[in-house]
Amino acid sequence: MKPREFKTTMLDYFKALLKILQFDAALFKKEYRKSFQYLEPTERKELKSWLRQLSEGEHPK
Repeated sequence: MKPREFKTTMLDYFKALLKILQFDAALFKKEYRKSFQYLEPTERKELKSWLRQLSEGEHPK
């Protein structure tokens, strides 16, 4: 049996992490800033859009 391969992008990783860290504003901000070191410009835009949807109460993808 083959081991299961997971293909998680850094963008998906940071989305999941930030969703978990919503309870602590300081930690959330720290990880959000850190994410910009790892993401490409297009991924950064997508993350910003996702966060806007999250803060507006919409269900982000």
